[in-house]
Amino acid sequence: MRDLILRAGLFPDPRGVYGSDQPHMRSPAQGPGGFWQCPVQLASVLVYLASLAPRSLLEIGTASAWTTTLMTAYLQRFGLQRADTVDVGSAYLDARLPPLWPSAALGLENLRMVRLHLGNGSFDRPLRPEYDLVFIDGDHSYDGVKADFARYGPLARRAVLFHDVHDALTEGVRRFWEELKQRRRAVDSVHEFVMRAAGDAHLPPFMGFGLLELAPGSTIQAAAAPASLP
Repeated sequence: MRDLILRAGLFPDPRGVYGSDQPHMRSPAQGPGGFWQCPVQLASVLVYLASLAPRSLLEIGTASAWTTTLMTAYLQRFGLQRADTVDVGSAYLDARLPPLWPSAALGLENLRMVRLHLGNGSFDRPLRPEYDLVFIDGDHSYDGVKADFARYGPLARRAVLFHDVHDALTEGVRRFWEELKQRRRAVDSVHEFVMRAAGDAHLPPFMGFGLLELAPGSTIQAAAAPASLP
């Protein structure tokens, strides 16, 4: 999986944060986009998520949809049937998938993938009342990620996934994740995917996934009813 991500290419990041994966940044000749991810982290979390076999996914933070596309393509092999992805800007909401592989090769024609536009506090289409997996990768400020969890976390039946929980440049997400771990770990399972490629352990903390896996019967209490539910 890591090799597949590297072959597709990484988003050009001038900070030199990719370490030994740096040569795999996409060039202008390859076109725009790329995975803005630590490949070994993304590969590891996808393998673990497959073991949960989620049938439905809500993603907060579509961005360029490279991660969205790979995550849905991989998880649909393990039973994913519906993926809703939300972003605040219409620039990310066109009908095209990133040019990673032909859609037929991914099998995405059999998956219902819905993109929603969040504007003025409401959605252009309604969310489902619940999802097996909620992936929060939107507003990276402390107040922003806290609000996203309060609003969308209660929709999760199986797990909530966060991105950038271990990054020196996303202190707000890291702080919220640490607080959430302390509150929930006595009941639920907490997993972190913050590894680096071999030889890169000396580099500063970079990105990282945090997964809150709900125990049987465990729920996340809603602070307020999410908008536009059916």
